[in-house]
Amino acid sequence: MYAEFLTKEEMEYNLRDLSRELKNEFGRKANFELIIVGGAAIALRYGFRETTQDIDAILSAGASSIKDAVRRVSDKNKIDPNWLNSDFVKTRSYSKALIEHSKFYKTYNQVLQVRIIEDAFLVAMKLKSFRVYKNDMSDIVGVIQESPNISIDKIKDACLKLYGSTAEISDAAWSFVSDVISGKIDYCNVKDEEVGNRELLLEFEKDYDKVLHEGNLNDVLEQLKKKRTNLTIMDSFKQ
Repeated sequence: MYAEFLTKEEMEYNLRDLSRELKNEFGRKANFELIIVGGAAIALRYGFRETTQDIDAILSAGASSIKDAVRRVSDKNKIDPNWLNSDFVKTRSYSKALIEHSKFYKTYNQVLQVRIIEDAFLVAMKLKSFRVYKNDMSDIVGVIQESPNISIDKIKDACLKLYGSTAEISDAAWSFVSDVISGKIDYCNVKDEEVGNRELLLEFEKDYDKVLHEGNLNDVLEQLKKKRTNLTIMDSFKQ
């Protein structure tokens, strides 16, 4: 059984091992570049989030070129074979422009350069996905609170540079980020809300398997929250 989460220290250790494997396989003149996004970028760059499930990354040379080295690190350190993957390129928040807007993070063993997405561009990605049952909302709060120079204008500019428009960002997402910038949102409260949302959806899935999908998820969640509120009100009357 693999560990469910990776800490910053574990990510650093695994990336260092990966660089050693790449150096052994391709030589000291090899040059690989990873652009890390999402939860892994946040855990590496910020203090409010300590773990991530895996490392979502863009590999400039293509994922196939390092898959054997990734597997060897997985075997050596007994971690999930998908500890480093590029699955996120199939999601809404992906953009080819992420590469040019990444920032240098660190070079490992002279052969592996790691870059990360940070600040307004991370917030833009989280706004694009804005999954209220994952960590998107709390990540937005945490990044903004630790980025003193961030602003709505910078976030909108990042959206334009990544996605060409702000039109696909929902009104709810814009309203949320505006409240965060204004200091109206508490990180711990948002974290609790995300946990509650996940629990509601998991309970729903137990009774209605294969019903949820991206198109209906938010609507179903809103109905479940209303139902829970109504039950709470009824219970208070019974008391």
